[in-house]
Amino acid sequence: MDKKVTSIVAYAAILAGWFGILDGLGKLGMFIPLIIWFVVYSVGDKKGAMVHLNQSFVIIVLGLVCGLICWVLGLIPILDLVAKVIGIIVNVITLVFGVWGIYLAVKGKDTKFPIIGDIVIWK
Repeated sequence: MDKKVTSIVAYAAILAGWFGILDGLGKLGMFIPLIIWFVVYSVGDKKGAMVHLNQSFVIIVLGLVCGLICWVLGLIPILDLVAKVIGIIVNVITLVFGVWGIYLAVKGKDTKFPIIGDIVIWK
């Protein structure tokens, strides 16, 4: 895969997980983006798309961690509503970042996202 396709599919992994969760896969749907991301990382243009690969990985991991925290908080009856609201907010934020990332990848821009764009996993 070339740089543009690798970048687009890296962000599409976020959307696949987002729709997987909504599609009734439950907690298993949270891990779908990681699986897709690792496949893209293995076969894609790592050097050319590293900015997009890093950003999409950070979004996936943050979404997964927040989802697991919300799930644990949801087990506590008093915090159930708070956990659901936080979970909805996190899901919307990951959706927005996923769509924004696909837009940037299609345009061929290596623009970093605010805050999370400075987090570098691989060089």
